Amino acid sequence: MPQNISIKKITEQLYIKNLELLEQRKRTEEILYNISEIVITIDKSYKITLFNKTTQTTFGLEPEDILGKNINDIVKLKQGNRHVDIKRYCFDDSKTGHRIKDLVLETPNMEGTIYVNLSVFTVKYEASKKTECLITLTNITEEKILNKMKDDFLSLAAHELRTPITIIKGYLWLLNQEKEGKLTKGQKNYIQTVIDSADNMNNLVNDMLNISRLENGKTQFKIEKLDVYKELEANIEGLQIKAKEKGIYIKMKGDTKKTYEAFADKSKLVEIFLNIIGNSIKFTKQGGISVTVESIPNFIKVIITDTGIGIAKEDQDKLFVKFGRIDNSYQKVAEIQGTGLGLYITKQYIGKMKGSIGMSSAGAGKGATFWFTLPKRNPNKD
Repeated sequence: MPQNISIKKITEQLYIKNLELLEQRKRTEEILYNISEIVITIDKSYKITLFNKTTQTTFGLEPEDILGKNINDIVKLKQGNRHVDIKRYCFDDSKTGHRIKDLVLETPNMEGTIYVNLSVFTVKYEASKKTECLITLTNITEEKILNKMKDDFLSLAAHELRTPITIIKGYLWLLNQEKEGKLTKGQKNYIQTVIDSADNMNNLVNDMLNISRLENGKTQFKIEKLDVYKELEANIEGLQIKAKEKGIYIKMKGDTKKTYEAFADKSKLVEIFLNIIGNSIKFTKQGGISVTVESIPNFIKVIITDTGIGIAKEDQDKLFVKFGRIDNSYQKVAEIQGTGLGLYITKQYIGKMKGSIGMSSAGAGKGATFWFTLPKRNPNKD
C-alpha cells in the first residue's frame, strides 16, 4: 500500500510539472508569436520549422504557405544589386552569429521598399542534439526614411548657407584690409574673430555636404597607385607654418630610399592627412608631431603621434562618430574651433578605400597616436 501511495504522489508531481512546462512553453510561444521582428527558425535542410505572427503579416501568407518551405523561397534579401543568400550564414561555428545591416526585403504584398537588419544565430539543443538556425529581421524602414529626410534637410541647409557665408567673408576681408579707412587694433581683433567664426561655419557647411554625398553614394573616388610618403611630404609645408606659429615641430619619419606605394584617391588622402595633422596641431601646445610611414603586410601604414593634451579613456569612443566632440566646456569650445565631423568623414573615406583607421592615447595630458592604412593592391580589382 505505501508503494502505491508513493507512485501516486510521483505521478501527481509529474503531472503538475508537465503542466508547468506546458504553461511556460505556451507563454514563450505567445511572446515569440507577437514580437515585432520577423523571427524564423530553419532546420539543416533549410526548411522553416517555426515562425511568428510578424512573418505572416509581412509576407501576407497563411501558416501552411510558410511551414516546411525553403527559407530562400520565402525570404528574399538584396544588398544593392546583389542577392543575399541567408543559407551561407547558417550552421557555422560562429559563437556570435552574423549581423548584416541595411538590406532590402522583397515582399510581393507591400508597396514601397522595406529595409531590414539581418541577424543569424546557430542554436544547438543539448538534450535532443538538434541544431537549428535562428533568423531575425528587424524592420528599419521608418528609421531610414527619417535619416534620409534629415540628410536632405542638412544638404539643403548647407547649400543655402554657402552663399551668405561667402558674402560675409568677402566684406569682412575688405574691412580687415582697411579698404574703407583705418581701423584700430581692437577693431581689427574683433573683425579677425568674426572671420575665424565664418571660416569655422564654412568648414561645417562643407563637412555637412561631404557627409550628405558620402551617405547617398555620390562621392567619387579616383583610385590610383601613389607613393604615400611623397604625397604627405609634399603637403606638409603649409602645416609647418601653423606649427611654427605655435612653437611646435612636425617631423616626417621613413626610409626616403624606399617607395611606399598604395592605392588611394589622391585628394582624399591629402584631406585625411590634413585633417588628422590639423587636429594634432590644435591640441598640442608644446613638443610636436611625428609622422611615420611604414610598410606592413598588404598595407602602407601612416602613424601620427603628438605630444598634445591626449584623450581620456572614457572619451575615446566618441571619436570617428558624427559630431563626436570631446570638449564639453564653453571655454574649450571657444578656444578650439571644430565641427566634430572631420574624423567621421576621415573614417568613411578610409573605409571606401579599403583601409582602416584607429587611435590610442594613454589618457589626458599624455598625447595621442592616430594611424591609418591603405592597401598595396588595387581594391577595385579584388
